[in-house]
Amino acid sequence: MKTTIAILIVSFILSVTIAAQQTPDFSTVKSEKGMMVLNNNKVQPFSFLVSGKNPTGRQNDDGSLLVGTDSGVIVVYFVRSVDFLAKKKTDTAVETLIVHRDHDISTQEKAWKAKLNDLEKGESFVKMHDLSNKLFPTKLAPTLYWLYTAPKPDNTDRTLYQTVLLGDQVLMLGAVFEKITKADEVRSFLTQTLESITLLPIQKQTTPAGKKIVKPKALKR
Repeated sequence: MKTTIAILIVSFILSVTIAAQQTPDFSTVKSEKGMMVLNNNKVQPFSFLVSGKNPTGRQNDDGSLLVGTDSGVIVVYFVRSVDFLAKKKTDTAVETLIVHRDHDISTQEKAWKAKLNDLEKGESFVKMHDLSNKLFPTKLAPTLYWLYTAPKPDNTDRTLYQTVLLGDQVLMLGAVFEKITKADEVRSFLTQTLESITLLPIQKQTTPAGKKIVKPKALKR
């Protein structure tokens, strides 16, 4: 894929999304295929690949991760479900993702003090690799996306987000691109990234065995 996704200089468009997210526990590894991201979440650890040559990455002040390759540039958010669900109860992954999407849109509109322009919503499925399930190593998971134009003067750039639910957090990918770039190409790049997800086995915490207390023998007189 040769489409270049340009991130706007005004990072406010993306950083306003989840300003209060907790700094996640993740690491990145550069490879010939792109940038590998490993998230060490206790509930569901996972990894994924942002494909392309010459990968670069940096962590933003809000805990998000900016990853760029020659194929595109995306912002990665790791959002705890407890931060947006509050007291709401959801029964399915789709319901949780919808609550998150609505919360994000509301946050954006409050920040801009205006409705988002040309707002589009959609949902689909992505295939993931599940190393914790030997019988069914491929998992089909719901994914939501939304697309809009930020309501600022003379702005024609579009913003696209796409999400999946992984354990107790939402993995959200975001990109800002010029109007001349087709939205389908950008979403294809985000979907490709999500379909590289590998669900990793949960590491069992082992507690060290307690030291055996040896009682001293009584002294013989």
